[in-house]
Amino acid sequence: MHDAPALSLTLTPDHPWRRGVQGLSATALVTALLWLGWHTRQVGTPTLLMLMVAAGTTVPACWVWRRLAMVPVRQLVWRPADHHWLLQTRAGQLDCLADLGHWMLLRHRSPGGASTWLPVSRRDHAAQWHALRCALFNPGLPVTASVAPPADE
Repeated sequence: MHDAPALSLTLTPDHPWRRGVQGLSATALVTALLWLGWHTRQVGTPTLLMLMVAAGTTVPACWVWRRLAMVPVRQLVWRPADHHWLLQTRAGQLDCLADLGHWMLLRHRSPGGASTWLPVSRRDHAAQWHALRCALFNPGLPVTASVAPPADE
């Protein structure tokens, strides 16, 4: 089996992914606020539980919007010699969590436990798409020291 060739990708923020996540967080926020408004009209004043639910959806929704606005450009590198994926300068394992053929959701896990989600589309990386899929799904075997055959007795 041959090793997948070396690969280097510059990952820019994926706009459809950002819009989808922002849309879901906005939907959760609007639903909670509509629920709060409806219950306030029924009861007259909001209860502590209603206010906690509204705050519990507002804070994460704002955090998601702010976090997605600051997604940096990242460099993803496959080094076949030592079978490592590098994200920026951090070595780690790359897992494919969703593969739609033209779009993949990858997760880079560093040895320290930190995970980074990487949405990647063929539209943005057409020239390297095949090499990325080869390195991800069929990286080859790691190069190890050869083991001497057992001595005949």
